Amino acid sequence: MKTQFSGPDPGKPIRVQVDGIIYSGDEIIAFFDDILKTITEQPRGLKNKSQFLNMIRILLGKKEYRKASVVIYRALSRYRGDPAIIKLQVEEYLALKENDTARKIVDQYLDENPADISFYLQKAKIERKAGDFREEERILLKLVGTSRYDFKSNRIKQMAYHRLAEIYLKTDRFEQAEAMLEYLLRSDNEQDVWSMYFATLHKTGKRESLQKAKDDFARYMRAKVYFNKGFDYEKDYKYSLALKHYREGLEIFPDDALINVQVGNILMKHKKWYSKAELYFKKAIEIDPDQEIYVSKLILCLKRQGKYKEAYETAIKATNMEPGSNIYLLRSLASKLDREEEVIGILTSAAENDIHGEHPHLRYVLGMLHEAVNGFEEAEEWYQKALISYIKKAKNFPEDWGLYIDLGNCYSKLKNYREAEKFYKIAEKMKGCDLEELYDHMVDIYQKSNRRNKAQAYLKKLIGLNPAKLINYIDLGINYVSGMTSRARRKQDIKKREEPKFLNRKNEGLRE
Repeated sequence: MKTQFSGPDPGKPIRVQVDGIIYSGDEIIAFFDDILKTITEQPRGLKNKSQFLNMIRILLGKKEYRKASVVIYRALSRYRGDPAIIKLQVEEYLALKENDTARKIVDQYLDENPADISFYLQKAKIERKAGDFREEERILLKLVGTSRYDFKSNRIKQMAYHRLAEIYLKTDRFEQAEAMLEYLLRSDNEQDVWSMYFATLHKTGKRESLQKAKDDFARYMRAKVYFNKGFDYEKDYKYSLALKHYREGLEIFPDDALINVQVGNILMKHKKWYSKAELYFKKAIEIDPDQEIYVSKLILCLKRQGKYKEAYETAIKATNMEPGSNIYLLRSLASKLDREEEVIGILTSAAENDIHGEHPHLRYVLGMLHEAVNGFEEAEEWYQKALISYIKKAKNFPEDWGLYIDLGNCYSKLKNYREAEKFYKIAEKMKGCDLEELYDHMVDIYQKSNRRNKAQAYLKKLIGLNPAKLINYIDLGINYVSGMTSRARRKQDIKKREEPKFLNRKNEGLRE
């Protein structure tokens, strides 16, 4: 039920696909040189990087460390500084018990990318392998104390809390273990977390709390049957049945934050149910206040109800909690309430504190706000700063299609439509890309650069993706009429140029 990081399914054997042929682990070893040569000659990109990553994982799993090292070297020569490849390199050195080398690689990466907290997990793992549990604990405590609340950071923090709970249980520090597990249970109801919680309460002799915890777990397991059924219905777009099962589950166990959000999402599909959706989002935030995405849902719900002031205040709190969070909604609300200058001040301060450029959106939205309030000259500087941050981030996370859309948007704002198109095209080819959002941007740059035929093609694609969206039909009609008018003007101009000069002068005299 819980959303997980994308990556290889641990239940499935890893394969490598090259030129339409799928190779197993044994085949990778048997045809190693040929396969490595082929993928090295493939074009750079997400698909090619996945081939390298899967090949390395297979070789590490087979304990073919020499071959894995060769592939890692080739991969890093193509994708310099890529965090996914570097993590596998660290895994290799840990497997070879070369802890000092692994530590050096992680420290070097963190010197260049101090905001990537996932590498603190790697650092902690090295100390665990080295048997230095005090140092491991120190690193994990530093990680959970980091003020980052985006989805990825929260998942990393959950892993850190889980490991800290294990350390405290093993070292008989039960009060600390209890605190860690209670934090985890706000967002993670998996059985192993409950089991550790029961063990902690048993060790501290808290019989009443232990009995209550066991009752809560029993209720959760009964509710989970309904949650899972609701999730299946939601995947099949049977929203009324999904809603029915989610609600039945919440009657039994109301403290699952994720299911409260799922119910709110479904209710948000109906305008008349916005106020009901708001209650579910608020309940989810009450259970797990550190999830930035839950706050985003609430802000959007408030905005759609016309509660602009409450939505604005909620968005300000969210931005203070996680810089770069909900700032597009914040900009829209500031415009509604005529508070752009106030938001410019808040976001400028946040951008100055973002010394590693971890939140390029701050700079992009500052550009948009300055463009609306002070004109393009002041906005241009912020768009340039956003561009630099997006380029750096895309190098570290080349599989994130959203960053390529962001790069395209930046170039579009700077009126460099050819570069914008290039990055939009990269995003279009990537798995999971939100094509409806992307095609909206592509239509925009084609219209701005007077390429109506291309705009028309992507408007037709938009209609195919969302036939119920009326505005796309209107835009297509306007585009078609504009094209006809433009063609008529061009024909008239050609005809004028081809007419004898005396006839042109005669016609001018008649018009006078």
